[in-house]
Amino acid sequence: MSSIRRSSSKTTAHVVHSVPGRIRLRIHNRRHHRQFFQHVEERLNQLPQVKSVESDPLTGSVLVHHSGNIADLLVAAATSGLGELVDLGPPPAVAEQIRAEVATFDELVQRVTSGQLDLTTLAMFGLFTLAGVQLVTGNQPVIAITLAWYASELLRRWEEPPRTMTP
Repeated sequence: MSSIRRSSSKTTAHVVHSVPGRIRLRIHNRRHHRQFFQHVEERLNQLPQVKSVESDPLTGSVLVHHSGNIADLLVAAATSGLGELVDLGPPPAVAEQIRAEVATFDELVQRVTSGQLDLTTLAMFGLFTLAGVQLVTGNQPVIAITLAWYASELLRRWEEPPRTMTP
């Protein structure tokens, strides 16, 4: 059990989607940790209202099919042994969720292309390509100019260090 837990702090699981009978949790800071997700699955499967659990350590996602009320399920999960592993925290802000999903997709692009491309480069090439298609087909030159402008902005920012947001 000690290899599953992180030092003294618990990991936070966020509810990212729920419909009656199904809930998806996201545990971003434990992605790629297969043993942790197997343990979470085992704990959730012990709850009587849980029908099935699927986890994906690659994305940090846990999908729970259940019967009954979502609130009751979350309370049961928190008071069961799962409460020792994760805190069921409030969902992150929408902007935070979007940033996390874009970062995950960027990692996927880099992994698939063996580091040759990233999401910014892919977007830049895509915008330039769409601008070229607009020009060649003679459709709306204004759209082509706009697409090329956005692509050139990505190219310009490519060399700039990333900006940090100040509170």
